[in-house]
Amino acid sequence: MIEGVVKVVDAGLSEQLVDVAAVFGTTTRLGILGYLRKNGPAQTGTIAKDLNVSRTTVAAALVALEELGAIIGDSPMDQRHGKRVMYSADAVRIDALLKALRSALDVT
Repeated sequence: MIEGVVKVVDAGLSEQLVDVAAVFGTTTRLGILGYLRKNGPAQTGTIAKDLNVSRTTVAAALVALEELGAIIGDSPMDQRHGKRVMYSADAVRIDALLKALRSALDVT
């Protein structure tokens, strides 16, 4: 679990399920993940325009999703000052989180 991304209430959930809640817990994050999976890599401005969401909202969601490992930027976070970043969905990480959710809900 990534500290600082989301406030965690101790509900007896595994670390992975806390990450599931953080990754899939907002409509903005779900929309971005669906967009990237459907359309492939994209930049913040393109995602914001196509989803009709403010650039600031998309940028904040992208930071959280990247810190949680659900998306990947094409350059390291610490080397992005002034650079445009292409983001893509990390299908392996997303599938693992979905598998954990299905297991926790006893859904096959």
